[in-house]
Amino acid sequence: MVQDVRMRCISRDGTTVVEHIQLSSTGTGRDGEWLRVKRHGYHVGDVRTVGELAGLGIDLADLRETD
Repeated sequence: MVQDVRMRCISRDGTTVVEHIQLSSTGTGRDGEWLRVKRHGYHVGDVRTVGELAGLGIDLADLRETD
């Protein structure tokens, strides 16, 4: 499985990280673009849409892009 992080956002308080990733060669049908969510450094889940991201309780207005 190859993972390419294309963009990374972090919440103002630093507890939540959202990464836009590209998966390939997974062999599980999960190839493609995902939004990966981590809280306090722990993997919470991978979602496909911003709507699903908001459904996890992520305040989209609180996220800022990092370098």
